[in-house]
Amino acid sequence: MTTENAKRRARAHPSINRRFERLPDTNLRLHRQSNEAGLFQALVEEVGTLLGARRVLLVMQVPQVPQAGPAAQQVVGARLPKGEQAGALLQAVAPWLLEAHDTRASRLRHGPEGADAMHQRSCLVAPLLAPQGLLGCVYADVEGPQGRFEDADRSLLAMLASQAATALTHLRSDAALRHEAEQRTADANAAQAAQQATAQVLQLIGRSVADTGPVFDKILEGCERLFSSTSLQLFLVNAAGEVTLERMHWTAAGRAQFGDERTAAIEAGVRRMYPVPLAGTFAEHVFARGDVLDFHDLLNNPDVPQYMRAGVQRIGIDLSMLTAPLLWEGRGIGTIGVGRDIGDAYSERAGFSPTEHALLKTFADQAVIAIQNARLFNETQQALERQTATAGILRVMSGSPTSAQPVFEAIVDSLLRLFGTEFAAVQLLRDGVVDMPAVGGRPRFKRLAERFPRPLDASTIGGQVMLSRQTLQFVALQDPATPAGTLAFARDFGFNSVLFTPMLRDGHVIGAIGTARPDAKVFDDKQVALIRSFADQAVIAIQNARLFNETQEALARQTATSDV
Repeated sequence: MTTENAKRRARAHPSINRRFERLPDTNLRLHRQSNEAGLFQALVEEVGTLLGARRVLLVMQVPQVPQAGPAAQQVVGARLPKGEQAGALLQAVAPWLLEAHDTRASRLRHGPEGADAMHQRSCLVAPLLAPQGLLGCVYADVEGPQGRFEDADRSLLAMLASQAATALTHLRSDAALRHEAEQRTADANAAQAAQQATAQVLQLIGRSVADTGPVFDKILEGCERLFSSTSLQLFLVNAAGEVTLERMHWTAAGRAQFGDERTAAIEAGVRRMYPVPLAGTFAEHVFARGDVLDFHDLLNNPDVPQYMRAGVQRIGIDLSMLTAPLLWEGRGIGTIGVGRDIGDAYSERAGFSPTEHALLKTFADQAVIAIQNARLFNETQQALERQTATAGILRVMSGSPTSAQPVFEAIVDSLLRLFGTEFAAVQLLRDGVVDMPAVGGRPRFKRLAERFPRPLDASTIGGQVMLSRQTLQFVALQDPATPAGTLAFARDFGFNSVLFTPMLRDGHVIGAIGTARPDAKVFDDKQVALIRSFADQAVIAIQNARLFNETQEALARQTATSDV
C-alpha cells in the first residue's frame, strides 16, 4: 500500500483497535432488530462501515432446501457500486462461498496474483455459524486504490458474522416461540369453538327429538364456522336403498367465490343427480372404508372414484372434498361432506388436517344420533297412535253391536290419519258382487264409490286381493303388473301407491280394506301389519253384528212363540 493510500484509508476508517471497540455497540444493534430483514440490513451496513468495504454481499441458506452449497443460498442483503448486480457478484464468488460452507472458516484473498497491491482486490468471506449449522455467509471486498484488507479485518468480519449468527438464532427462536404460542392459542380457540359447536348440536338433539331437520342445519352451521369451505352436503340412504341429497349448503366463502347465480345453477345440477341407487356411488365407497375419505382435486386425482369425478365434471367445478360416513350398527345410512377450493388451506401431502377429520367424524356421529332418536321417537309415537286407533275401533265396535258400518268408517279414518294417505275404503263381497260401504279421503275419491257395486274379477287390486286371499300393493303408475282397472282408477282419481288386504272369516273372503296415496312410495312392513289388523277388526265387527242381530231375532221369535 502506498503512503498516500495508507493515509487516505486511515483518515476514512478508524484504527483496527477502535473498530474492535465498536463491536459491543454493533452487537446491541444487531440484537435489537425485530425481524430478519432489519437484521440483514444492519449487518450489511456495519460490515461496510467497519471494514470500509466497497462491496458487501450477504447470502443465507434457504431452510426449505435440504441440499448444501451455493445452489441452496439466497441473497438477502447487498451494498454494491452503482450499476452492479448482486446476482453477478454471487456467481463470481460462488466457489469461495462453497469453500466457506465446507470449511466453516473465514478466508482472506488478494487478487489477481502477481499484481501489485494498488491493482489487487482484497476479498473476505466469513460464515455465519450457529449450533444448528451454517446459516449463511457474508462477503466483502475493497479495491487497491481504496485500501487493502489485512488479517485483522478478517478477524473483525468473523466476529461480525458470529454476532449476526447469534442475533439471527435468537430472532428465529423468538419467532418460533411466538408462532408456537400463537398456534397453541389458535388450537385452543379452535378446540373451544368445536366443543361449543358440538355442544350446541347435542342440546338441539335433546330439544328436537322428533325432527332431524334443525339438527342437520345446526351441524352444517358448525361446519361452516369451523372449516375453511365453499360447500357442505348431507346425504342419506332411503328405505329403497337410494342415496338422497338431504341438505346442500353454500358457505359465505362459496357464495363469494361463485356468486349467487352460479351457486343456484350448481345446486340445481347436483339435485337433479339424486336420488340414485347406492351401488357404485361415492357413498358406497365411503361405507366400504368405514372412515373419512380425503380427496384433493377431484377432477385430476386418479384415486378419486369415478362417480365423484363425473359429478364435479357435470357441474363444472373442481374442489377438494372431505367426507365422513354416517354409520349405524355397521351399516351406512348417509354421509356428510365438506368441499373447499383446491388451493385453500390444503396440504397435498396431508389433505385436511387430522383435527378436521376428527371434527367431521364427530358431526357425523351426532347426525346418526339425531336420526336414530327421531326414528325411535316417531316409531314410539306411531305405535301409540296405532294402539289408540285400535282401541278406538274396539270402542266403536262395542258401542255399535247391531251394525259394522261405524267400525268401517272408523277404520277408514284411522287409515287416512296413520298412513298419511288420501284415500281409504272398505269393500264387502256378497254373492260375487263387490260393494264399497265406506270410503274416505280427498273429495275426488268419494266419486270412486259411484263405480260400485261391481262384479268380482281380477281387474282391480281389490278383486285380486279377494281372489288370491293375499295382501298386495302396487306403485300403479310405474308397475307394469298393476291391474288394468286399478291403473285406470289411478289415472282418473290421481293416486299412485295403493295397498289392499283381504278380510277373511273362517278361510272365506268376505271383503277387503285398502288405502292409496299420490306419491310413488312403498308401504312399509308396519303399515302392512296394521292394515291387516284393521281387516281382522272389521271381520270381528261383522261377526259381532251378525251374531247380535241373530240373537235378537232368535229372542224375538222366542218371545212371539211364548206369547202364542
